[in-house]
Amino acid sequence: MRAMRYMVRTAEERDVEAIVGLWREFVRFHRELDDRVRTREGSADSFAALVRSLLESDRDRVAVAETAEGCLIGYAIGSDRDNPPVLGPERFGFVTDIYVDERHRREGVARALFSDLEHWFKKRGLTSVELGVLNVNTLGQAFWRAQGFRDFVDRLRRDL
Repeated sequence: MRAMRYMVRTAEERDVEAIVGLWREFVRFHRELDDRVRTREGSADSFAALVRSLLESDRDRVAVAETAEGCLIGYAIGSDRDNPPVLGPERFGFVTDIYVDERHRREGVARALFSDLEHWFKKRGLTSVELGVLNVNTLGQAFWRAQGFRDFVDRLRRDL
């Protein structure tokens, strides 16, 4: 592994445009794996608005990985979510997105971004973390399993 040439920090308003650019790559990557991954018209603007709202939320965390030159090479979004009132624990961590620019993969960036979210989850008293990953995303499947994640719930889909 190469020496770490980036830092992970809390995202700020000034990062939104770059995060949206990475998100576009995230969507393209997943669409190439499964053409059922679709976006709506104006989705980049909607995603930018979502990120801005998450930056203001105390139940969400947006982190970025930034090179020494100030270039964003990855982002992560995590949430403190409520379980239904009949399930425990009361709250759990949820990883919405982690994406790393393909030129910076295998440098520990995704692991560092997840470590940041994991620390945030633990600080909030959460004891479990969930996420979704496409079945055909072998890169993502391998990464998350290496982080200790195991099958829990299968989410099935049928187009009408």
